[in-house]
Amino acid sequence: MLEREIEFKNLLNEEDYQKVYNHFSLEGEPTINNSNYYYETVDFSLRRVGAALRIRHTDSKSELTLKIKKEKENLEYTVPWEAGFVPDTLIQINLPDVISQQLSEFEILGELVLIQKIQTERKERHISSGRIILDKTYFLGNMIDYELEFEVEDYESGKVAFENLLMELEIEKEEAQPKIARAFAYKKSSK
Repeated sequence: MLEREIEFKNLLNEEDYQKVYNHFSLEGEPTINNSNYYYETVDFSLRRVGAALRIRHTDSKSELTLKIKKEKENLEYTVPWEAGFVPDTLIQINLPDVISQQLSEFEILGELVLIQKIQTERKERHISSGRIILDKTYFLGNMIDYELEFEVEDYESGKVAFENLLMELEIEKEEAQPKIARAFAYKKSSK
């Protein structure tokens, strides 16, 4: 299934995370626990084309997603996945057709290896201008970071609403790279 995702992201410190949490009264919202497993080719072909491949297990579902970064949106190809199944390698031709076809278009053939595991505690709340997503993420190497995501239907009005929210809460703008990119940066800085 193809989804178009328009989102704005901001890294937070722990204090700003708590500020957003309290502002939107997220204590009453369920915590969604995500286990994300990222795959890549040995020569980082996915990264070069602005894509990421992950298996995500939550309390309620498991899915395989190929995310492709575009200028103002992400394209996400998502298919159901076997609960609890996390292989060390994935073979492009053995993947579901919609994912395999996209990888073929990027000339990414053959084996993809498990390169990273990321755990996220997520809170969500729908508001009139979009969906607030607040993440506390645990990376390998005992790194923790905090992120505010804002998913919207329209890029321009969403951008204005997100910037207004940051100003209202007095949160410094710090654009968040994708979680997999942050995982690599944290791994590199811990060496």
